[in-house]
Amino acid sequence: MNDLRLTPRLKCVAECLNPCRLLADIGTDHAYIPIYAVKNKIADHAIASDVVKGPLEIARDNVSKNGLLDDIDVVLADGISASGGADTAVIAGMGGTLICKILSDNIKIAHSIKTLVLQPMTCNFELRKFLHKNGFKIVSEKLAKEENKIYNIMVVTSGEQHFDDEFYYYIGKALFDLKDSLLPEYLKHRANVIKRQIGGMKKSKNPEIIKKSKKLQKLYVRFNKEIAYYDKSK
Repeated sequence: MNDLRLTPRLKCVAECLNPCRLLADIGTDHAYIPIYAVKNKIADHAIASDVVKGPLEIARDNVSKNGLLDDIDVVLADGISASGGADTAVIAGMGGTLICKILSDNIKIAHSIKTLVLQPMTCNFELRKFLHKNGFKIVSEKLAKEENKIYNIMVVTSGEQHFDDEFYYYIGKALFDLKDSLLPEYLKHRANVIKRQIGGMKKSKNPEIIKKSKKLQKLYVRFNKEIAYYDKSK
């Protein structure tokens, strides 16, 4: 397996990895990330873990086909319980709330891992809030585009961090700081999602929904302000 086998999303995850002694891939699925990392000498050794037996057998078969059974441990495990001793961990391809649960269920192990590379499929806002509330900081963030969808990849370490501007919990501050090339497109996509949400709330008389709608309208204005900035820069 080489980097051509990785999808754009997984390629971006792999590009966020720094050389490490032991890599743990949580919810490994097909074990593509551990295989890539070991073959490209990013990781000396790896753990490929999953809570579901079916995908884990596929992972074991892929590891075997690549001649890496001595270098990658394929483990049936829930969350990061089997990741003690790893200096880097990947949690990719699952919802942000599930990533929060995985980290909170074994918070001591999570903090013992030097670098976490997280790729949520949903609930980025909730994940960023959780990280800051629980003593983690986002040191880098990238976007990856695959089949017309844009995904967030966050590089996280232990440490104190807080965004005074709540907007950066919706769109990661590091994306602005690092001038991610996909950011303008991502902002427009997120703005369209919010616009549709507001439209669906217009006829509601529920006080809570009206309150949420007003908050979304303010957020929508902020998104359009950021979009206008990038449109002027062209």
